[in-house]
Amino acid sequence: MTGLLVHPGEPRLNERLAVSAEIEYPSASLSFAGFQFHWAVLLLLVSLPVALLLKRRFGVEF
Repeated sequence: MTGLLVHPGEPRLNERLAVSAEIEYPSASLSFAGFQFHWAVLLLLVSLPVALLLKRRFGVEF
């Protein structure tokens, strides 16, 4: 029982059975106003105007 608490999860794979593992994630694009954008572009387009709108409230000076 203590072994499960110290090392939770599945046991290690045998090195002879698996050399590497690969995980493929779906692309992180979002649709906005009929266009496809990468998530980072939308993050910039939303966060910069919000930051500029809230700068006085938080007392930020440039």
